[in-house]
Amino acid sequence: MTLGEKIWRAREAKGLSQEQLAEALDVSRQTISNWENDKATPDAVKLGLLCKALGVSADEMLALPSSSDREKGEGARSTGLPKWAVPLIAAAVFAVIAAVGLILCATGVIPAREVASSLVIFTNTTVFYLFLLLGVGCAIAALVLFLKRK
Repeated sequence: MTLGEKIWRAREAKGLSQEQLAEALDVSRQTISNWENDKATPDAVKLGLLCKALGVSADEMLALPSSSDREKGEGARSTGLPKWAVPLIAAAVFAVIAAVGLILCATGVIPAREVASSLVIFTNTTVFYLFLLLGVGCAIAALVLFLKRK
């Protein structure tokens, strides 16, 4: 329930019109309407006066939505995917890229070259193993993300 809904319900429960409440708070009726329609919010001073006039505590008025209200709100904005699906899909994409690299190395599409450095020589075989390592790493990362998100 929004702050505006709480203000409206408390005002109705007290049997006050918007005009009566506005007069008690020294604001316009339009201001009360804007608060109730969540177009504006009362400042701290007006909120204190509002709570006093309506006979509710500031804690009640400003209370966070219950967990069921939050779940309903999240469900309305949800894309339909579980929370763990996005990282899993990303890891799967990287695994597919690694698999394509493995296939290209295995079929010889990536030409056999040797690039020497002081410590490592990259050949078709080492590139193959690098792609294999990337694929296994992505699979492990996907599994960890999947288990962590559950």
